[in-house]
Amino acid sequence: MLFLVAGHTKNVCDGRFNNSKSKYHNAQVFTFDQAVEISGKSEHVHVWKIDPQNDWKNYGDFLRQPYVTLAEAKLAIAKNHIFCAEWLEEHGGEINFYTRQSALEEHKEAVGRITNPKFARGGNRKELLKSTVPGTIKYKGLPGYKKILMSMKFKEYVPPENQNDPLYAVPPPEVLNAEAEDKKERRPAKKQEKETTTLTSAKV
Repeated sequence: MLFLVAGHTKNVCDGRFNNSKSKYHNAQVFTFDQAVEISGKSEHVHVWKIDPQNDWKNYGDFLRQPYVTLAEAKLAIAKNHIFCAEWLEEHGGEINFYTRQSALEEHKEAVGRITNPKFARGGNRKELLKSTVPGTIKYKGLPGYKKILMSMKFKEYVPPENQNDPLYAVPPPEVLNAEAEDKKERRPAKKQEKETTTLTSAKV
């Protein structure tokens, strides 16, 4: 398992995703399913497709349960950007942790070890813990302005056989109206910013 926690994990995530660029840069990708298929061919990237209608659980509450134990063990995971763990089921649920501040050579690995039988033992422990998570997170999908861009700006460049994909569906009227109102509210601020920039350039 590889967990990216705390700190500046975005760079690490970007780096790992960029490993698949050689695959999708040379491919014609117009739908999410195509992106999953192409990205999954990279040996450095593993893709899991989640059904938002059935499995969009509040996993924050679920994952906090083992993390509470980590805090009690005083493992400085929050101070490190890279955190790996291996679960030794044959040792009664012993978990070994390896934390690093970064991938630089001077930041040596810090190893921690903890046994948490209550959390780790039992083949159905994961399902039992998931069942304790209250409710689900409502899947919002793309923001309104991106839905408008996909359907009104980029759809014309998509092959006809892919234009019926939900990604390019025309947003409902309430989304269009909400984005129009938001754009109207932002217009004065943009105008003022442009005038300020012009005035500053003139002084220089």
